[in-house]
Amino acid sequence: LPTRVICVGNTSQNPFIYEPPPGKFGTYAALSYCWGKSRVFTTTISTLIQRKMGFALNELPKTCRDAITVARELSIPYLWIDSLCIIQDSQADWETEAGQMCSVYQNALLTIAAVDSPNSNSGLFLTCPSRKTIKLESLANDGRICEIFVRRAHTSCQFNFVHTHPETHCILTTRGWTLQEVILSQRMLWFTASELAWECGAESACECDATPTSEWICQSDTRLMRTTLTRTSSHSTDLHHSWRALVQEFTRRDLTQATDRLPAISGLAASFKRHINSTYLFGLWKDELERHLLWCSDSFRNSASQISCRSPSLGQGYAPSWSWASIPGAIWFSNLANQTNF
Repeated sequence: LPTRVICVGNTSQNPFIYEPPPGKFGTYAALSYCWGKSRVFTTTISTLIQRKMGFALNELPKTCRDAITVARELSIPYLWIDSLCIIQDSQADWETEAGQMCSVYQNALLTIAAVDSPNSNSGLFLTCPSRKTIKLESLANDGRICEIFVRRAHTSCQFNFVHTHPETHCILTTRGWTLQEVILSQRMLWFTASELAWECGAESACECDATPTSEWICQSDTRLMRTTLTRTSSHSTDLHHSWRALVQEFTRRDLTQATDRLPAISGLAASFKRHINSTYLFGLWKDELERHLLWCSDSFRNSASQISCRSPSLGQGYAPSWSWASIPGAIWFSNLANQTNF
């Protein structure tokens, strides 16, 4: 179990923060969601004791409230939510817990993902117009009249297997912190505005195709990355290539705090370190360092006058100038970085 979890309680017992003794095992779920601008209900130094005594479900933002309900219905006794399980006004606690993100999400039984919820007050159970069903009568083979429910078929997909309406925005994939949360998780329960979907290491399923299948798993970008991380035979070169691809994707995502650039990927770095066995250097790796240094800012590439264009720094002392983490915004790696004859 993590340092703190929420004991989800039941209809007759309020949830509360539980601090298990070190090394205690247990079953818990984790929540991956977007906070938005709301900071209504968090754990702070002054409220920690109160949170451990318990709190009413209706005090929570709707997304967190829905996640507790889901955990209860799945008979999962504990739930990890960052806003409640990390002391928000303690820099020391925040740094400690940010460094534990790898184990928090890898050890969770499953991760509940609020894919299309723009903030913590939106909830998990969203709906878009194309999700609505209509009732039709149908003639069964035995001559009986039966009722069936139909909806418009979705032609686009998220994650290669979740059927979605083209106008849904998939907010979760625009946030920097959620990249490692999704990749590190062993099982995902995807709550989208179009349908509910399941994904694990072997199978996926969704509302319109509820029979579990392995057909789409091999095409899931997140699953491919998880496979690379869990496969003990993964070649070091492949891992370094995967890391650069991850960094490119990560830097295109949004961070509320620009200085979260390194912490928000630290869980992935910890997972990679187990396989790469190299020194981690501000978002780069000592092994193949010459390849990891071949990065460039998007603002430089897209500038009409590249000579005069210079990306702003995140501040002296945050990261050395040779690291992509020293600047905000998207970066890309030269194709030379992945050439075998480099």
